[in-house]
Amino acid sequence: MILQGRLFMDKVHSDSYPELSKREWDVFLNESQNRFYKLRYGRNNIYGKGYEESQKRREDNKNITSIKFLKEVNGVFDTTVTYFDEECLLPTDEVYAIYLGGQVKTLSCKVWEPLDVVDHDSFRELEKDPFNKPEEDSPVAVFIQKGILIEPHVEAFQVTYLRIPKDISETQDCELSEHTHKEIVQLAVNLVIESIESPRIQTHGLNNIE
Repeated sequence: MILQGRLFMDKVHSDSYPELSKREWDVFLNESQNRFYKLRYGRNNIYGKGYEESQKRREDNKNITSIKFLKEVNGVFDTTVTYFDEECLLPTDEVYAIYLGGQVKTLSCKVWEPLDVVDHDSFRELEKDPFNKPEEDSPVAVFIQKGILIEPHVEAFQVTYLRIPKDISETQDCELSEHTHKEIVQLAVNLVIESIESPRIQTHGLNNIE
């Protein structure tokens, strides 16, 4: 990807500008990668299409879409700790980034129920309302500092989420789908030009890319 980036911006390698080192290219490529997957999750693009709203969006982030069982810590399903597989409880090195959906298994029903995520005001109102309190067949959740709080208590929580892609380096290729690599390199090139040349290239305008 570094070679491709250099070919895309030969102007930077003229006598007017110093050549970027591999480490510097890695910084720009990783910043580009992180911006890219977040842009593809949201609708801030020319098509106004978010995650899973078109086939291209499904393909863009599919390699960093994970389904795992969260570990419960002090009554909270913690998004900052290791994730576990339900059968073998083997830890993984994935880092949670963006929640996509989830389902829970309650203590008595023993069936998987979809989880409804609400805002904090609604969560507090439901807790106080004797007629609409969360039930085992209709659990609700709210996000807090270190994880996800679910009412009522559940036995297991399976979450679907986007994980943070691993940093690009000499030994680690870009984890996103191969068809996105050229777009990520082009975004990195624009970041470089904006950084070392002039503010005429504004990367916030890159939300108009596909």
